[in-house]
Amino acid sequence: MNDKIFRQLTPEQQDTVMKITAESIRQGINPDLVNAIAFTESNFSHFNKDGIKTSPAGARGVMQIMPDTAKLYNKKFNINIDPDDEDSNIMGGVTIIKDLLQTYKNPRNAVALYNTSPNAAKTFLETYNTDPDKAILSLPVETQRYSISVGKNFDLNDDKNTGFYSPPTGNERIVRGQDPSEESSAGDNNDETTLEKVKRIYEENKDSMVIPAAAAGAAKGLVEKIFTDPSANMMAVGEMAPEDVRVLQQRARTAEIRAQEIVDEIVNRRASGVSVADLEDEFRLRQAAATQAEQELRTATEESRRLNRAPAPVISETGAPVGATESRVGRASGPKIEGDSGTRNWMIQEAGQKHQLPEIILDMATGKSKESPTGGKALIDKDLANIEKIKQLGMGNTKLVTTEGGAQLQLPPQETERLNAEIANKQEAQRIQQQYAAEQAEAQRLAQERQLAQQRQIAQQRVEQARAEKIAASQQASQAKQQAAAARSQAASETRRATTADTSARAASTVAQEGAATQPSALKMMAREAGRRFSEKMPVIGNTLSAAGAAMSVGEAVDRYKQGDYSGSVLYAIEAALNAASMAPPVNPASLMVKGAGAVGSLGMIPIGIAHDYFKGVGPWAKTPTKNARGGLSTIMR
Repeated sequence: MNDKIFRQLTPEQQDTVMKITAESIRQGINPDLVNAIAFTESNFSHFNKDGIKTSPAGARGVMQIMPDTAKLYNKKFNINIDPDDEDSNIMGGVTIIKDLLQTYKNPRNAVALYNTSPNAAKTFLETYNTDPDKAILSLPVETQRYSISVGKNFDLNDDKNTGFYSPPTGNERIVRGQDPSEESSAGDNNDETTLEKVKRIYEENKDSMVIPAAAAGAAKGLVEKIFTDPSANMMAVGEMAPEDVRVLQQRARTAEIRAQEIVDEIVNRRASGVSVADLEDEFRLRQAAATQAEQELRTATEESRRLNRAPAPVISETGAPVGATESRVGRASGPKIEGDSGTRNWMIQEAGQKHQLPEIILDMATGKSKESPTGGKALIDKDLANIEKIKQLGMGNTKLVTTEGGAQLQLPPQETERLNAEIANKQEAQRIQQQYAAEQAEAQRLAQERQLAQQRQIAQQRVEQARAEKIAASQQASQAKQQAAAARSQAASETRRATTADTSARAASTVAQEGAATQPSALKMMAREAGRRFSEKMPVIGNTLSAAGAAMSVGEAVDRYKQGDYSGSVLYAIEAALNAASMAPPVNPASLMVKGAGAVGSLGMIPIGIAHDYFKGVGPWAKTPTKNARGGLSTIMR
């Protein structure tokens, strides 16, 4: 894999590449071949949004291992390949490729068989020994395309590429995938003077500990390059990176601004709208109006019912009140009188239409008839016989007359006629008066009926109006109640919203403060960053130069001490310590800080050493350089 592709990967993908490279070297397989297969299989991703990345056929994880294949190799090599575990998946994938390389001798065959199905593999195996090319062509088109894809990142047609791992020489890159020729050419063009100095110093110090130290430094740098990740060791347990602290602080500021915006929004809305208290007052007023409307409806309904129950005025056909009977007008016999009892009317019939009897006689006869059916008739017959005797005695015809006082007299006909005429006139006047009274009463009755009907109509209208007012008042009260409830709910929701935003802002501020408290100092971060860059940019060369420089600085410090240059001896002793510090393994934040301080400090010793030699008149930078001066890493850099 070239360095350009590696830099385009995410940190997680880069970490996977590092794991694949380390496992490939451990098993003796070319990391570039395995990385090319992993790139085609899963793009260095063990997971996707749905969990473990799984193909339609069921292959899982980084190098897409089928569960059945894992079981086969677990049994074959007595290992434990778990396709769902990323590290175990990578180990299993490299194991399978190694087995295919050992069996079929070249990467092209191994890549094809890594991808194909069992049936296609069986056909391939049957044909391979007799005709390898035909065996390749027998593979499915998908497998052929797969081989082409892998071949874009690893040359499958180069016979020199056996697929097995050969330890790198010099400063070859094996993790990031950069060609050794690229680094060599860069070194030739940019570090030519330095290389010449290294050669010179090698000749001068080949009999000392410098060469073994440089070799040990190179080996250490190579190991660090393969097996360590300085970027992952920048922060100690409990510490938070500055950029993470800045993110937390920005989140806290954003949360505070958002909380204030919510409060301002609520205040502005409440200032421009109707308050909950006003809506509740409006509801109470509407409810009271509805209650009053309901009371008025009940009152109007009762009044309407009362008017509907009131009877209309009634008069008789003669104008007299209903139930009144016709008077007897001073006679005891004659036609039937409406309202008299049957016995009384029967007595009148017995007396005959041409005779008149006093009322007292008729009453007595009626009483006797109630006691005995023949008793009344006998009394009437006796009274009629007496009247005939009077006539026979020469007293003339007499007639029964009832005076105004109610007395009944037997008078001569002339006097009877006169009195009856007076009585008739009075009765006619009374009849006319009664008829007029009846007409007035009828008119009054009709007027009362019209008034009653009008009152009923008005009462019914009042009922309908009261009912409509009650319905409207009830609807208004219900609407006011809903508005008040909605306002209360909105107010509660706004309160919860503001409280939540304030709580979130406080929590974010607390988290930011706690993160800032765990943030390492700027000096520590600068030293760690220097150590990280020194480890990543030049792990092999840096460790080689540091080891060689430390060895030379120790020798120079001893020589300076023997020559009496005690200050120079101290300076070179410090430089040796700094060179040794720059070789600290980048395995944790403390070692990174030591490494960075050593690297920066050893560089800082260069001008100090130059100034010391110049003013002291010793070493290569004196006005008259000492021939035997060797110097440490600063001498190489100079």
